[in-house]
Amino acid sequence: GNFKDVNIVGTAGQPSLYPGDIVVQYNLMRNDGIWSADTVTDPTIPWSFIKTPLIDGDGTSYASDSLGRDNETAALQGQGLGRRVVARYNHVDGHQNGITGGNNGAFDRYAHSDLDVHDNLIERCQDDAIELDGQSINTRVWNNRVQRCSVFVSISPLKYGPTYVFRNEAWQIGNDGATADQSGNRAVGAGGFKYDGNSVPTARIFILHNTFWTDRGERDGSYLVQGGSQWGGHGSNVASFYLRNNLFRTTGYTWRIETPAHVQGKWDEDYNYWETSDPTKGMRYGNRPSRVEAYRSASNQGTHTNIWSDFVTATDVDGALVDPANGDLRLTGSSAFIDLGFPIPNLSDLSEVNYKGAAPDLGSVELQ
Repeated sequence: GNFKDVNIVGTAGQPSLYPGDIVVQYNLMRNDGIWSADTVTDPTIPWSFIKTPLIDGDGTSYASDSLGRDNETAALQGQGLGRRVVARYNHVDGHQNGITGGNNGAFDRYAHSDLDVHDNLIERCQDDAIELDGQSINTRVWNNRVQRCSVFVSISPLKYGPTYVFRNEAWQIGNDGATADQSGNRAVGAGGFKYDGNSVPTARIFILHNTFWTDRGERDGSYLVQGGSQWGGHGSNVASFYLRNNLFRTTGYTWRIETPAHVQGKWDEDYNYWETSDPTKGMRYGNRPSRVEAYRSASNQGTHTNIWSDFVTATDVDGALVDPANGDLRLTGSSAFIDLGFPIPNLSDLSEVNYKGAAPDLGSVELQ
């Protein structure tokens, strides 16, 4: 019955009132019945029962919206949350959502401002491992390990900013742990970043030095996994993205941008490496899959991205990591991604201090 393991509640208004200076650390936060390693023999509560309206047998909508919403559990959540909250060194296992800024639509812009989420292990979430929806001023997410969740980070919507996501590992992201409804639909998408078109005022998110690796979907027949997609709503006011020094290995689109006009002036991407195991996908920029040269021409981005390979093979990333199939996402000593990055101020810009060699390495961990 642990609907919210830690629930931090403020008082809505203009201005709002918040608790502050809260540290949540060294906890095991576990829930059962939401995620399963085998949804056929051990089915759980379907995502669609928790998140969507029910349809009666005659095709009409059931009178109560989202009948199962009380199963939308979270390890850390709240109403307005607080200011200067730190969530660190926790093990989150089996919730619908992992660590989230909570419900903050009725609060002023400072809801969950200065939130630090770092050095947590978050796994087996049927929906979002880290949910930063709504107001998000000076939110920092780093050194986390996220695995076997449907979504790595949700920013649907992201408002104000800035938000920083850096030095994280996301492994085996996929929705195969979510039980399907009676029509066989798991309902929840699977991917790295879920965003929408309602970022008002426009927020800026910095995605830096992350390693994202999954082969879910290609081997189990579940939903192919995207690096990022505008699942949360198709308005035109998307957040402003800045991406550097990331490694993404997916089974669906490396990133899905269906309407380039929505990201005009808001998609700043370079010095990354993107690969998918699906030869029909690649980077989705516009109304069809893009290869590297076509993507660069259309977006005016990615001059130093995938400098020797197209998007449509996963062998480069697989061979550059120690043992990705079993979860070891460190670079090998002979990896081509060593010294291939761009110095990021205050993160990877000091030679022999926070990077070795001629330039920073791509991915979450600098090879020492």
